[in-house]
Amino acid sequence: MFKYLLFTTFLVSTLFANATLLSQNISYIQLEDRSYSQKEILAKDAQGLFQPLQTEHTRFGYISDIFWLKVDVNSSHPLEQRYLLEFEYPLLDYVDIFELIHGTLILKKELGDLRPFDQDGVSTKPSYIFSLTPAQTRHFFIKVKTDSNTNIGLHIEEERSYLKKIHHSERILSLYFGAVIIMLAYNFLIFLIVRREDYFYYVLFHLVFFGFSIGLSGAAFELLWPNTPSINYYFVPIAIMLSAGFSIKFSIHFLQLKRYSLRLYQLLNGFFYSTLIVSLTPFIFGYATAIKIASFLALLAVLAFVLILFYFILYQRTITFLFYAVAWTSVVIGSSISILGNAGIIPSNEYIDFAPQIGSSIEMLLLSIGLAYSYNQLKNEHQTLKVLDQKKSNVIEEQERFNNNLSQANERLITLSQTDPLTKIYNRRYFYSTVNEYLSDANNNSFTLLMLDLDFFKNINDTYGHDVGDKVLISFSKMCQTMLRNDDIFARYGGEEFVLFLPHTDKESAIAIAQRVLSSTREISIKGSEELKVNVSIGLSSNNADLEVLLQEADKALYRAKELGRDRLESFNA
Repeated sequence: MFKYLLFTTFLVSTLFANATLLSQNISYIQLEDRSYSQKEILAKDAQGLFQPLQTEHTRFGYISDIFWLKVDVNSSHPLEQRYLLEFEYPLLDYVDIFELIHGTLILKKELGDLRPFDQDGVSTKPSYIFSLTPAQTRHFFIKVKTDSNTNIGLHIEEERSYLKKIHHSERILSLYFGAVIIMLAYNFLIFLIVRREDYFYYVLFHLVFFGFSIGLSGAAFELLWPNTPSINYYFVPIAIMLSAGFSIKFSIHFLQLKRYSLRLYQLLNGFFYSTLIVSLTPFIFGYATAIKIASFLALLAVLAFVLILFYFILYQRTITFLFYAVAWTSVVIGSSISILGNAGIIPSNEYIDFAPQIGSSIEMLLLSIGLAYSYNQLKNEHQTLKVLDQKKSNVIEEQERFNNNLSQANERLITLSQTDPLTKIYNRRYFYSTVNEYLSDANNNSFTLLMLDLDFFKNINDTYGHDVGDKVLISFSKMCQTMLRNDDIFARYGGEEFVLFLPHTDKESAIAIAQRVLSSTREISIKGSEELKVNVSIGLSSNNADLEVLLQEADKALYRAKELGRDRLESFNA
């Protein structure tokens, strides 16, 4: 997982590089950054200011000083041989190789990753091929200037031996890079199918780190932009920053951090977006500053992974975390083995040399399997949730049906409690509650109450029977309802007595309505009792905010209407 640890591995391993191929007659001098003439350099050599280059002291960090190396080479071989002088670190900006011939420094080669790639070379690193005849001694002076990590370690090796070794290494690296490309293609296809973010960031992280790896080795410079060194200048630090960011973003989605720890999710998500912003620094501050920031971000990413590991070990030991932890451990072990091998602590062989790549391959495989497991697990969870949602939906539907039935039953009960069962109009209880509510509003100061009583209704029941009497009540109620406005309140007050409350109605308008009721009542005809005549007496009262008083006044007016011969309207006069 933590592939950018390979970057740290590479840098740290150069501190302990086994230098059995380095001649003891390699020396160096460190000078401040300015131009030096040939005479000055040769004078410093004559003064004995060059000091032996120790293999454990070849890396000087990010400094702006200029280094001059003096390499004296001689051969005791009976035949002429070709040798390769090669620097261990490929990202050196400027490397100028001079040879001392008859007291003069002759420029032999101009190398460096800020110059077009040396197409004549056999290595992706700064290198120079030269020949030695028996008993010949050659003296080289090499100027190194870089804004990158100043690692001036170099070695000299017989060309055929080097080519044999590099051919074997290239086959192993080709297998590794081929496996990486296959895994990336496979997981990208999976992403196109399932559209999951963890697959997307898995591909992005490994793609960026793959670019960083070939950029750090110098292969990208040779294969992709050999004549455009400025790209190489920005590529490596940007790749380091983005690989750190995408690795964290992958961890967030792979381990579902938002689900387990919102605070940790927010912290690491903030780190991810910070890396995207900081990745622009090479264009603003240049390589020297950007590579330091990139190294710092890589360190922060490692600390973030340690934080993630501790959190899941303590609180959430999931199967996906197990894949994650073992994958990370494989990279750490591979990187550690490489460092120990380069330091000479353990015997070095081809497996030791390629331990980081082996660990990285295991990491990619484990995370790919982990992604598949996580996808299947979430798929099963979604299927389970789908079943539960369906059951929940069924329960909700049943509950809604029950609530609807209950609501309808309540509505029926309310209707029954407010309605007269015979005439289907409002009853006395509803009339009281509604009219009192209306009268409580001080703004409602214009209203009229009509109290209606069917004349001689007892005689109708006695003469024609109660069935006919009920028909009279029903017919009278329906007739009155046809005259009602939306706000009018018409109710059966008791027996053959009815009340009609007319809001927003003055006395004159109420009288007109009452006259229509009188005339319409006279036209009521009951089937089977055509000789039956129906009349109504009406009492009117208005504009008294006390309902009881209003009813009493209407009742008095109704009583006077009956005394004066019935079938008429009388108004209350105080």
